[in-house]
Amino acid sequence: YVSSSQLDNTIRSACPTPLVTMMAKDVPTSISTFDVSAVGDYWRFYSDSKNKFGWILETNKTSMDSECGANGHWCENARSRHTLALKIVMSSETPIVQLRFLRSYSPEMGAVKVWLDDKYNEAVELNGKWDSPYSVMNLVTLSTKKLEINSLMVGESHVTAMLTPGEHVLRITGANMPSDKFKWKLLG
Repeated sequence: YVSSSQLDNTIRSACPTPLVTMMAKDVPTSISTFDVSAVGDYWRFYSDSKNKFGWILETNKTSMDSECGANGHWCENARSRHTLALKIVMSSETPIVQLRFLRSYSPEMGAVKVWLDDKYNEAVELNGKWDSPYSVMNLVTLSTKKLEINSLMVGESHVTAMLTPGEHVLRITGANMPSDKFKWKLLG
């Protein structure tokens, strides 16, 4: 078990002076910490479990099939309607983006694609489903180079060239339909 203070210390060691911090807390007013550029039709900020707020993408197979046909994947037509866009700023030193999201055994948990600006072809996939019989907050770190971070404390990391210094729009949209329902939750 890793305490939240241990996790916060590890995160600070990877990114000691964040330029932007957005974090869902146990109150609905924490929505104000998110600099939202656009919210797709299927994203809502709410608490789906006792004071555990976050940006939640939910849809169902019937809705997706009507937009994309019965292929079980997000098509280009549906992507804009299912995308959450957040304004972020990255430094010129070593750009890092860290995302906290829910991982759960629940059958409707799916995967999303995350990308910057118009670089959808460089998107990173984040899976909210796993087989362990509990739900946890997972942290993923996106950076331009391999970071020396204790992976047991922070989850996973991805090296990607899409991170560059300056102002950007971080976009998140669904990637698959694991069952008749789909859910994915961003915590920060």
